[in-house]
Amino acid sequence: MIPVRPGDHNPSLVLALRSIDRYFPHRKIWLAGHCPRWVNQDLVGWLPVEQLMSHWSNVLRIMEEVVRDPDISDNFTFFNDDFYVLAPVKGAPIIYEGSLEERAKRLRGLSLGDYSRGAQKTLEVLRGAGYEDPRNYDLHIPIPMDKESVQKALALLPVPYNFWPHFRTMVGAVGHYEGISGKDNKMSGVAQRIPAGSEYLSTSVRSLGAGHVGRELRRLFPSVCRFEKSYSKSGL
Repeated sequence: MIPVRPGDHNPSLVLALRSIDRYFPHRKIWLAGHCPRWVNQDLVGWLPVEQLMSHWSNVLRIMEEVVRDPDISDNFTFFNDDFYVLAPVKGAPIIYEGSLEERAKRLRGLSLGDYSRGAQKTLEVLRGAGYEDPRNYDLHIPIPMDKESVQKALALLPVPYNFWPHFRTMVGAVGHYEGISGKDNKMSGVAQRIPAGSEYLSTSVRSLGAGHVGRELRRLFPSVCRFEKSYSKSGL
């Protein structure tokens, strides 16, 4: 399942779909939110969700609709539209990187933006619900989820809430996910290249559009796949 922002120009989604088609085992791909006109809806499911608010609020509204939709399976893999699969895999593992407390402290040292404050607020919400030392599952890597855990995580959010929830971590905590320790694989800089042996990768708008990693991804996935009706190479 992939949340998709409004707009038909979405080169990261193009490359994500091509990588999934080539390397990731699946029964069906679902887009939730917007479906670009170039997507082949004969093969790709679409759950329309109006998006009017901030990025993270939109994603949570999408998750609310996903758990209600009977056509989307109870167990699904949650992607972003800028996650790419770089090698044949049997499925996405559950990966965490340290604890949420460690991440919140690290982010406080970097900035005091919405995302940084959201880590601390998420920690407070989870501890208030009895999860004393939650792991950090908010990595730029696909993660398997189940609808029951998503519903429980949504129910923990105060109404109204005014922070950026670290929602993957919330789902992992309430679902008692285990997984393996790993590292994030977000490539945001223009000088970065795809690390050798990578199975998964994520980009920023800047690194995909103007960076080495973007050029490498376009070379890896140059051809229109079965999930596209068409897509101009100039759009990549």
